[in-house]
Amino acid sequence: MSFTEFWKEFYIKYIAYGDYQRELTNNLPTTYGVGTKYHFILSGMMLIFIVWFCFRTRHNSYNELYKKQKKISAFMLIVELLRMVYMLIYRPEVYAWRFDYCNQVCLFMPILILCGFKASFPFLMAVAFWGGTGVMLYPLWVFRDYGGFHLITVQSMISHGLMVLSSLNLARLHKVDIHTDFRTATFGFLCMATISFAMGAIRNENYMALFDPKGLPVLKYLSYPWHIPFVLGIIILGIFLILLLYKKLDKYILVFDLREKYKEYDANYNKEGIKNELQEPNITL
Repeated sequence: MSFTEFWKEFYIKYIAYGDYQRELTNNLPTTYGVGTKYHFILSGMMLIFIVWFCFRTRHNSYNELYKKQKKISAFMLIVELLRMVYMLIYRPEVYAWRFDYCNQVCLFMPILILCGFKASFPFLMAVAFWGGTGVMLYPLWVFRDYGGFHLITVQSMISHGLMVLSSLNLARLHKVDIHTDFRTATFGFLCMATISFAMGAIRNENYMALFDPKGLPVLKYLSYPWHIPFVLGIIILGIFLILLLYKKLDKYILVFDLREKYKEYDANYNKEGIKNELQEPNITL
C-alpha cells in the first residue's frame, strides 16, 4: 500500500464524516457501542492512566499537585478546543460549541482551575466525577455519530477520563464541608442546566436530555416535560453522594501537607468547641 492510499484510507476511516461513518454507525446496536471492544479499550486505557497518575502523585504536596492539575486542565481545554475546530472544518452543519453537560464541564472546568477560582472546587469535583464516570461506564452518545477509534470518539473518552482524574485531584486539594459544598455544587449544576435548557430551546437541540429522554434507562418511558425533575433530581442526588464519599475519605486522600494542617487545626479546639488563634488552613501557590 502506497502512502497516498494509506492516507486516503486513514482519512476516510478516522477523520472524514461520510458514508463510511454513517454505515458503521447504523451497524452498531441501539445502545451505540456500549459494551463493545471500543468502549472497553478506551475506558480501560483511561482507567489505567488515572490509577497510574494517582499512584505516582501520592506523595505530592499541595503545590506540586495543584501545578500538575493546572497542566491537566490546560491539556483538557486544548482537547476541547480541537474538537470545536474539527467540527468547524469537517462538520459545519452542526454546532461546534455545544452546551451539553460534559461539554460545559470540559470547557469551564479548565478555565476556572487555571484562573485559580478555588471557590468552584466543590462544584467542579462533583459534576466532573458524575459526568466522567457515567460516560466511561455507559458511553451512550460517544459512539452515536462516529464508529470505532475515530478521532472524536477517542477525544471524547480522553476528556471524560480527565474529568474523573481532575475530580480526584480536586478532592485531594479540598477538604469537603458537606453542607456548604453541596449548596455550592447544586447551585453550579442548576446554572449549567439552565444554560443547557435555554440554548437547547434556541437551537432546537436536546442538551442534557432536557427535551427528550430517549436512550436514557427507565427515564425514556417518561414524556416531556415530566422527565425533567427526575433528570435533575438524579444528578443532584449523585452530586450529594459524591461529596459525601469524598468527605468520608478525606483523611486518606488529602495531600499530606493539607492533611497535617487540618490535624493541627482540629487539635486546637478546646472542650467547648471554641477555636483558638490558629486559622483554618488556606494553602496557596
